[in-house]
Amino acid sequence: MLARDLSKLHPGASFVVDVKSTGLFAADPELIKQNVKVDYWKTGHSHIKRRVRDLNALAGFEKSGHSSSMRRSARL
Repeated sequence: MLARDLSKLHPGASFVVDVKSTGLFAADPELIKQNVKVDYWKTGHSHIKRRVRDLNALAGFEKSGHSSSMRRSARL
């Protein structure tokens, strides 16, 4: 999972995920260990992208596998 890799590079990072992903992020032991903050938001690329920008989150993810709007400093 990309969020796991990013959380190791950026402990305490914030991610925005769609509401369908609640179970994936809420119970993930690696994300909990890295003290990741997760904001659950509306499904849809434009909604996630806007929320990432508004919160200055590291990245946004949808259960469908789409990711969006990583800050430039986080791009690999």
